Amino acid sequence: MAKFCNKCGTPLVDGKCPNCADKKDVQETVEVQQDLGNSLLDILKNIWKKPIETIKKYTEDGSMPLALILLGIAIVVGGLYTYFYTNSVYKGLGKDLNSWLTSIAMMSGESFDPIVTSQTFPFFGLFLSGALMTLAMYGFLILLSKLFVGVIFKGKGTLKEYTSTIAVASVFPTVLSAIGIITGFISYKLTAIIYLSGLVIFIVMTVQSFLEVLKAKENRLSYAIPLTVILTYVAAIIVIIIIAAIFYTSNQPVYYY
Repeated sequence: MAKFCNKCGTPLVDGKCPNCADKKDVQETVEVQQDLGNSLLDILKNIWKKPIETIKKYTEDGSMPLALILLGIAIVVGGLYTYFYTNSVYKGLGKDLNSWLTSIAMMSGESFDPIVTSQTFPFFGLFLSGALMTLAMYGFLILLSKLFVGVIFKGKGTLKEYTSTIAVASVFPTVLSAIGIITGFISYKLTAIIYLSGLVIFIVMTVQSFLEVLKAKENRLSYAIPLTVILTYVAAIIVIIIIAAIFYTSNQPVYYY
């Protein structure tokens, strides 16, 4: 004799109600999505007021989906920033150059025809380059931090904890890069200052988190951090050169003889 669910009356399959089980799975998925959304809002709100406490909270929580979402946002913003800032620098430098040459021409009593600064850059190529560069930077930074700070120089923390720490700290350069995209329409110089400020804050907070959250030894960070940062940049640049070379050769016309 078939048994039925006490809640909805559906016949049980292997002792479980298929109808209620599906609803439970959907409810759990919605709750997870809501938790991730609330966590993102909490980080954006509190990391500016209590940075180390916020990083510590989510490092100890160890939510990899949250860390991957933060890094994914950073990668997308990095790609957008590369595209918009390249356009901003090209136009800004063109205007500055025209202004300088016009002033020189006026002082010498000669005429000067302004240089045309209108140029459309391909969105996909620049966006992809910026996104890959950001991915390489964070990827190598996480792995090399674990290698130098955590293994060679005897720091504590798992790879998951290093990933969470750097992911939460990445909010600083991500937010300031997003602001820089907007200010790029005003001044490429201001955008550069904002972007560099985000990098400085990110490095300071990451090092501080290594000390206070992951309990790295302070006297050894003076060796570990420079090695990590230098090798991160070197490795990321090598990756970008390889990718650029692949794109360049693949876009070259093929001649048949």
